[in-house]
Amino acid sequence: MTAKELINSMGKPGTPNNDVNALRDWNLDLVVSLYLTDTNAWFLQGAQHNAMWFWDVQPRTGSEDNWELEIIKRKRVQGWSNGHGDFVGWYGTSGTT
Repeated sequence: MTAKELINSMGKPGTPNNDVNALRDWNLDLVVSLYLTDTNAWFLQGAQHNAMWFWDVQPRTGSEDNWELEIIKRKRVQGWSNGHGDFVGWYGTSGTT
């Protein structure tokens, strides 16, 4: 909720003042991750985030069966890489400590 307030509020979030929200013009996107272990942690991704993700091996599947042994083998192969060149453009919290 805090991250959404930072992105969408016209004024400064959490104050009764009518200050300008400096983050509103930064073109930030809320990042939702299943791998965050704290429910209070959040991250914002800027337009110049320099994050990378690409397929190394596109998903492909195969199967083979053996009628006499009543065995079916199924297989899926895929490969991908991710990372970033720089941390600039990512903003967030570590959540509750």
